[in-house]
Amino acid sequence: HGNLLSNISYWIDCLAVDYKLSKSILWQNVRQIIAQILQEIKTETDPQIFEWHRQRLLIQPWQQKSLLAM
Repeated sequence: HGNLLSNISYWIDCLAVDYKLSKSILWQNVRQIIAQILQEIKTETDPQIFEWHRQRLLIQPWQQKSLLAM
């Protein structure tokens, strides 16, 4: 999840500026896709590992440092 956290915010900012897209809609789409992917892999993943990633990706605030902006 670290790579996602490090770069997705930068990509959303770029898309919003370059294509005049709504940041909130982009974030809603990202959240929906992440939730869907997590559901798809839930049965194949250890429950503790699954919950750890679910918490960090969908529940807890993201602490990111954009590596693409450096």
